Amino acid sequence: MNDQFGSALAAIRANRLRSVLTISIIAIGVTALVGIETAIGVLSRQLSESFGRMGSGTLSLVPEAEARPFSWHEASTFAESFADNDEGQVSLSAEITPMAVITADGKRTDPMVSVLAADAAWLPISARTLSQGRNFTARESTSGSAVCLIGHSLARRLFGNDAFVIGKTLSFSGMPYSVIGVLAARGSLLGGGSDYRLVLPLQTGREWLPEDAQWQITLLPEPGWENLLEESARTRMRALRRRSPGAADDFQFRRSDTLQSRLDSLEKRLSLAALAIGLITLLGAAVALMNILLVSVKERTGEIGLRKALGEKVSSIRRSFLAESILIGQIGGLAGIVLGLLAGAIVALTLGGGWHIPWGWLAAALALCVGVSLLAGTLPARRAAALQPVDALRGR
Repeated sequence: MNDQFGSALAAIRANRLRSVLTISIIAIGVTALVGIETAIGVLSRQLSESFGRMGSGTLSLVPEAEARPFSWHEASTFAESFADNDEGQVSLSAEITPMAVITADGKRTDPMVSVLAADAAWLPISARTLSQGRNFTARESTSGSAVCLIGHSLARRLFGNDAFVIGKTLSFSGMPYSVIGVLAARGSLLGGGSDYRLVLPLQTGREWLPEDAQWQITLLPEPGWENLLEESARTRMRALRRRSPGAADDFQFRRSDTLQSRLDSLEKRLSLAALAIGLITLLGAAVALMNILLVSVKERTGEIGLRKALGEKVSSIRRSFLAESILIGQIGGLAGIVLGLLAGAIVALTLGGGWHIPWGWLAAALALCVGVSLLAGTLPARRAAALQPVDALRGR
């Protein structure tokens, strides 16, 4: 077997240009498969961190697409109706702007900071933790205090990597706010998101919001209320929005686990698309590889005849051509894996997330390369093995 692979390697060197072209085609197919799967893994993890960490079973209450948004009276009254009961917690929040410029200590950010108005329940319900400081108190949330929570990346940008920032002051639209807490790093898409966030207490943030602000209502059921909280919340909101008994809801509930399942479904579809792209490219590589080996059989007719005349078995000649095909396929597959992982690393670096290695797809890519190589090499190997020694020597 070693002699056969040595002979195959010599044949590849003798036909460098054609071999390199075929290896390149195979590498492109595997790069597309591995690279896309790696990028999908990185994006999936980032998206999961964006909304999947809100906690299992959390509910978001949102208006229907054509319905009017929740008014402040509706949102606040709804939240107050859940105070001091055993059903669950409710958090109110609203985005003030997704593109704020924040300044502090002579430094300023790009217009990429998301500014949020939120109550004290927002932190635990959204499953966020603090690396420094504390959360809003109930008094700060309702009294309009000039305090804030900031994201990890925003703290580093304004105050340095290792600074203790509690008590320091930053400015948003000319107004000063004292930092009381720093959100633990979570990672974010394209350098923005939750790590570049400024969170103001609910009443403080209301000063920046219009009357028709889009209020987000999030609920976290207490143990035992997982299946009952939605119906209880629906009854309360229907009463607040004065829906008649026969009228349909003009709002809906979105579960965090439902969003995660949709993400998983999308990831599977994208994986199938990547597999289709890779298979189409590898099919083209199989045709190119088969043509190269058929040409190689024709060019090496005399060599094949001499080997047969010296007593080499038909099975040995067949295996030598299959070995050449497999060797080309595996070289292309390994090159594609390296390039695909490199592409995935670039995506991860760009998005600021951890590197994802799709081990299952790496094994699948190598298996596909073996399959493609065997498919492409079978016909040339049979033709080489079927040559008669006399005819082959005559064809030299």
